[in-house]
Amino acid sequence: MTSTFSRAGRFAAALALAAGLALTPAAHAQAKQLTQQDFQRIAQAVTDSARAGGAAEELQGYLSGTPDSAFVPFCRVMLVQALVSDHAPVEKLLKAVDAAEKVLPDNPELKVEFYVSLSRVLVDRNMALDRAQHYAMAAIEACPKTDDAKPMVAAARSALGDALLAQKKTSEAIHQLYLALPDTRDSAIVLRQLGHAYEMSGKSDDAIGCYVRAVSVFGGADSTALEPLRALWKKKNGSLAGLDARIQAAHHASMKRVALDAHAVGSPRPAPAWRLPDLDEKVHDLQGYAGKVVVMDFWGSWCGPCKMELPYFEAMYRRYKNNPKVAFVSINWEKSDDAMQHRTTARDFVKQNNYTFPVMYDHEQSAVRAYQIQGFPTLFTIDRKGVVRYVNIGFDPHVDLILDAQIQSLLN
Repeated sequence: MTSTFSRAGRFAAALALAAGLALTPAAHAQAKQLTQQDFQRIAQAVTDSARAGGAAEELQGYLSGTPDSAFVPFCRVMLVQALVSDHAPVEKLLKAVDAAEKVLPDNPELKVEFYVSLSRVLVDRNMALDRAQHYAMAAIEACPKTDDAKPMVAAARSALGDALLAQKKTSEAIHQLYLALPDTRDSAIVLRQLGHAYEMSGKSDDAIGCYVRAVSVFGGADSTALEPLRALWKKKNGSLAGLDARIQAAHHASMKRVALDAHAVGSPRPAPAWRLPDLDEKVHDLQGYAGKVVVMDFWGSWCGPCKMELPYFEAMYRRYKNNPKVAFVSINWEKSDDAMQHRTTARDFVKQNNYTFPVMYDHEQSAVRAYQIQGFPTLFTIDRKGVVRYVNIGFDPHVDLILDAQIQSLLN
């Protein structure tokens, strides 16, 4: 069984890395009871309900002795995880949380993960809801006051809204969820929560609007709002007539927000020209794709997000390769000392992964500089007049849907 507290499992894993979890001989002499292998075994056991009880006993025994101070935060968080997985009594769990709070590292992201996860566990189990509210508020307080932390704040506000809603504090819940919504893009979870809050407040039209958006999220697979939506729609309108059209219109609007508007270039500009060799040393240039919608991907084999994104790029290339109006091309940059090594590294990677999309290699970074690449991967969608219309930076698990929407918007 996977615990609802799995986020805190990631928290503890990150905490272990931050602390450099590797027991030295001196630490072995002090700890005695647990080896590095024991810690690794316990870290795996605490998320398994069948083994979590035993892991909790081991951790409690270790903490009651003379534990190495460097590992106390890790053990305290793991103990909380184990107690959650073991469905321990709430009093026992909260006591462990109180102890863990005192040794949490001064890392905002880790603290937010910890508190948000705890809040959601308590709400899901409908216990100690006042503490669930407290932990969600602690998560908000732990968030940095910077623009790039807005999604983190939104996650904490969403948890707070859920905790307030569980206590039937609907007005306060609506306020927090409404504040969370802009920075969660189109989040089916937040929209469903908000719809439920509006429904509890007797605001049927607002509830229907949120439920419709929740089931229409572009790229989403969460349909849990569909049942309450149908029930409320039928109650208000007497039948389900008109609901499908409303959902379809909302899905189109979500697609526009997520795939188009969020990636649109503010001031469309002509795509910078480039002239580069492919992996067989045949030279190509951007002008050779004139009159086509061009999807251009900047990537490197050393880049983790690129490795996640490239299979989607390959699938999209194969889908469109027979369409004379669309072209896919990739521009590779490697951390290589010379051009020959660069080409060899790229060729080996492409061959190993059976990629068939066109690859140009940019050893001198001429295209990388011209397109002002700040991170990899970066994908550009260029219209048939050679103007950059969309930019997609980093890996998105819905990149195929996003690119398809962008291509279709430029073909229509």
